[in-house]
Amino acid sequence: MDRRFRKWFALASAFLVFSLASPSSDAAPKDAAALKLADDAINTDYLATNFAEAEKKLRRAIAMCAGNACTAQVRAKLHRDLGVVLVAGLNRTEDGKKAFAEALRADPSITLEKDLTTPEIEQAFQAARGGGGAAAPAAPSGPAGAGTAGVSGDMKHTPPTEQVTLTPLPIYVELGDGVTPAKVVVRYKPFGVADWKTLELRKVGNGYGGEIPCQDVGSTTGDLSYYVQATDAAGDVVATSGMRNAPIKVAIKSQIAGEALHLPGRPAPARCSDKADCPPGFPGCTTGKKKTGGKGWGASCEKDRECGEGLACKNGACDLGEKAPGEEEATASSGKPCETSAECESGETCSAEKTCELPSVPLKRLWISASIQQDLSLIASQNDVCGNIDFTPPAQFTCYNNDGTPYIGIPEPGGMGYGNAIKGGGHLSTTRFLLGIDYLLGRNLTLGARAGIAIGVGPDSSSIHGELRLAYWLGRDPFRRKALRPYLALLGGFAAIDDKFDVPVDDRGRPFHLTVWHKSGAYFAGAAGGAMIPLGNNHGVLAELRVQALFPNVGVAVSPSVGYSLGF
Repeated sequence: MDRRFRKWFALASAFLVFSLASPSSDAAPKDAAALKLADDAINTDYLATNFAEAEKKLRRAIAMCAGNACTAQVRAKLHRDLGVVLVAGLNRTEDGKKAFAEALRADPSITLEKDLTTPEIEQAFQAARGGGGAAAPAAPSGPAGAGTAGVSGDMKHTPPTEQVTLTPLPIYVELGDGVTPAKVVVRYKPFGVADWKTLELRKVGNGYGGEIPCQDVGSTTGDLSYYVQATDAAGDVVATSGMRNAPIKVAIKSQIAGEALHLPGRPAPARCSDKADCPPGFPGCTTGKKKTGGKGWGASCEKDRECGEGLACKNGACDLGEKAPGEEEATASSGKPCETSAECESGETCSAEKTCELPSVPLKRLWISASIQQDLSLIASQNDVCGNIDFTPPAQFTCYNNDGTPYIGIPEPGGMGYGNAIKGGGHLSTTRFLLGIDYLLGRNLTLGARAGIAIGVGPDSSSIHGELRLAYWLGRDPFRRKALRPYLALLGGFAAIDDKFDVPVDDRGRPFHLTVWHKSGAYFAGAAGGAMIPLGNNHGVLAELRVQALFPNVGVAVSPSVGYSLGF
């Protein structure tokens, strides 16, 4: 063997020995088993919210990789996944940072899995890297006051970091080019609530947005959790931000610094009133006088009153605009807590939120009516109603012969028990048939008119009746309740009330009877009290008692009436 061959043989032998003695750079003995355990921990336990079991399996995999049993890349992945479970699943942020630090120590190039990343995970990972919790770049056109950006499946979203209690929470996302969803929804869970709620986002500018209602934001400080999903026509998720098992969290606080949150191109939502600020029935409180709901922009609705200040229900969603006439007064529920409807005021029911609320009854502003009224005159006793040789009777009295011709004689003076006199007291007089119209000016005030005819009037007396009236309806929002609706009214107009008497007289020793008419009016003013007894949402029976003074022919009458009213 020559020298050159011996040299080549020595080098080849050394290389072979080194190759056999060195561990493989591509794999290690426990890589496959450790990765299988990690995959089961994340895809089975973590996604099923069994976080404790996920942590246990990942720590078992890490122990399996002790020494050089696994490659550095596998060890880094195990520690990274453990950090995800600790931060997002078990809320042990400091332990999660330590796990991320171990991952970076094993493999400085390790990165987070996009589908498992939340703002909290990103912040903890960056802190472990030494970046002080720096977050990913913010998505464009996001709501003012937003925090770190979360991007998943071509969805760009800048999560808000905090919001004020009882204030709608704006949520805004943008989707990547080529992603055209059939629906974009945010699923959220208020602090202390077990069930998830859903809000469909609507097209806003270059993206989709909506506002989580102020009632769900609540008056209690704590974290509100949510995640966003975009789905196609088949219902498949095409883009997300956050996950049900690793949701985005927003701190709900009594106060926040900086600009108020708002959707792009929209004003910041107004804070809702807290019922505790003005308890129902407390003197001087005005909270319930003009009540609106707390739903924010984009929330589904049926009535204007469900939407917050400055919003109205349009095409089934709360949007900018004025509420329809009457809707601003649509509810005045007591709002008091309840367990059953028996604890609520008349016409209210106990809602699913355990508060007393009025039913959703359409408000009718125009009401027409038909009624019959009987006049009962209050007349003082009067002597010499047909006069005598020394006395001319008042103009209110006119006397007629039995054939209907005016009496022109001079009867003997009379008195009670002697003739030519009437006895005072209550006396049935005219009967009226009236048509009415009333318009609801506010929640409790109506302006109306009545017109009709009277029967039982005397000769040369008008049978026409006309009046104007202003009524105040008692109770909280009476026209929204299917319950007794009492009212008080002021009224005035023109009408005559005639009373007919049969009066004996003695004219030059000839006794006979005359028909005597007592006339009051032809103008009146008075007051009334009554009630409507609803038979349905827009009709009912009317009952009224009025007291009226008549002039220039002075008289007083009490007039009960009954009728029927229909609202439009």
